[in-house]
Amino acid sequence: MCTISCEKGYRFVDEEEVTKSFICESGSWSPSGIAPACVPVSREPARYEFNVAIIYPSASPVVEHCLKGYASLASASFDSLDEVLSQRCSGSVQVFVRFLNAEFVNGNGTIIGNYTIQILPTVLQNVFYDLCGLTLRTIFDLKIPGASSTIQNILSLNGDSIPSQGLGCSQLSAAHAFSSQGFACADGEVLRRKIPCPIGSVNVNNTCVSCPMGSYQDEQGQVACKSCPEGTFTQYVGAHSQKSCLAMCGNGMYSRNGLVPCQVCPRHTFSGPPKAGGFKECTPCSSGSYTASLGSNGPSHCKQPCQPGTFSLSGLEPCSPCPLHHYQPAPGQQRCLQCSNQTATIGEGGEAESACIAVDCATKQCQNKAECVIRDHRAICECRPGFVGDRCELIEPVCASSPCFNGGVCEAIAGTFRCICPKNFTGARCQIGTDECIGVSCPNGGVCQDLPGFGTIKCLCRTGFSGPDCAEIEDICSSANPCRNGGDCIPLPLGRFKCKCLPGWEGPACEINIVLVVKQEKSAMVK
Repeated sequence: MCTISCEKGYRFVDEEEVTKSFICESGSWSPSGIAPACVPVSREPARYEFNVAIIYPSASPVVEHCLKGYASLASASFDSLDEVLSQRCSGSVQVFVRFLNAEFVNGNGTIIGNYTIQILPTVLQNVFYDLCGLTLRTIFDLKIPGASSTIQNILSLNGDSIPSQGLGCSQLSAAHAFSSQGFACADGEVLRRKIPCPIGSVNVNNTCVSCPMGSYQDEQGQVACKSCPEGTFTQYVGAHSQKSCLAMCGNGMYSRNGLVPCQVCPRHTFSGPPKAGGFKECTPCSSGSYTASLGSNGPSHCKQPCQPGTFSLSGLEPCSPCPLHHYQPAPGQQRCLQCSNQTATIGEGGEAESACIAVDCATKQCQNKAECVIRDHRAICECRPGFVGDRCELIEPVCASSPCFNGGVCEAIAGTFRCICPKNFTGARCQIGTDECIGVSCPNGGVCQDLPGFGTIKCLCRTGFSGPDCAEIEDICSSANPCRNGGDCIPLPLGRFKCKCLPGWEGPACEINIVLVVKQEKSAMVK
């Protein structure tokens, strides 16, 4: 339980209670989810007003300029009238009477002057308000001879004194008057010692009423609530600020109170665009229809299940018939069952295993000693070599498989074939090529290499020679220095070379370290 109270100088508007208690039950606060606001206790008394409507006969309506002019003429007498009427109302207690305003409007054959007068006794007791009100009612009762002499300045108004704007204003003379009196408050205040309605509420018929759900009021003393932004709503009545306006659940979401945080609608239910207050529960699909996933946002997601013999990825419409050699006996399925290899269906959309009929090899009637086998739900004839066709009834053309290589031409002869080979190829299938290196020599010790294809021989040259036929002599010292360890390369005839080694090195390419060799020999002798 939680108990709240207002600080000194503040009070609750709705009740005189000093404290209020709230109880949390089943996840919500009672009696309300929002604490009532405290408002300052006014130091001023509520205003007591005497309202009088003086009726001035008029043959026709008057223009706005004249109406404002009459109000100005009447207002010019307010100070003197305040003094006279205050004296009339005062006795044992001083009572102040003050004209607040005057407003003139056109009536039906009349002009009405509405005057607001404030009564404020120095002792705030009802009897002094009532006595002064009685005095004023007597003065404004035009039926009592002589009673209204003190207010003659507002009973007769000379329109000629109003500045002209093209048309003159007529003179007014009062015929009768109507009065009322009582306490009054400004807009947004209630009559409890001039208390403004707190935040979260507004003044309706002198009563502070909490803002309904979907609205808020963040200012005190107001007469209308503020609507929450589009797509938001409040959880309780009497919201104090726009922060209380929370996003509403919808479009496949819901929550216990219809507001965030939301959770997705379960399967086979949906919620549409957010409505006032949001979705507190999801709408179930109509009987016999289902959704494919969570969080569906409309009834269009509710689909009928696939019928037997059909399937879809979700098991719901739109569906496809089971393919050949498959079946599905159950509704709302995501795949079809395959018939055994020895059986087959006549068409698509098999609804039961009985749609899988045994394949009969006897009806195949294979020829030319072919063997009937059942493979992939159908009977096929396995033909012997040389025969083709659905039932092996055709003799296979021997040249159909292009058995000759290297451009050889296949010629059928009495159930077999022969290959007519092009030049430089031999063999039963022209698979053997003639050695093109026969009779070919490569100069300077080069070797002939017969590469695949026709006319593709190549000379492999010795070191120091290059070119297509190894006839070009290379300067090996300029192309790549073969001498190592800083040795100088000296070119010799026929592509040969000689290395001049630095001290401590020897060998054809200066690759031998003399000092290292000597050490190894001495080590061997010691052993």
